[in-house]
Amino acid sequence: MKKVFLTIAVIACVGAFSSCKKECTCKSYVAGEEIASTIVDKEKGKCSDMNESSTILGITAELKCK
Repeated sequence: MKKVFLTIAVIACVGAFSSCKKECTCKSYVAGEEIASTIVDKEKGKCSDMNESSTILGITAELKCK
């Protein structure tokens, strides 16, 4: 019986630590060159959900998060 409780406790701990990160590292790029790097707290979803890209007058600005 002790083994069953120990197994359940280990599974619960592994599940808690392997859950989604609460921070994303986001890098800003203009014309392909990195200009800034920040750490952002996320509320839900994946970090890649925050990725954005826009092109104005032939210059591309991107935000890539991991």
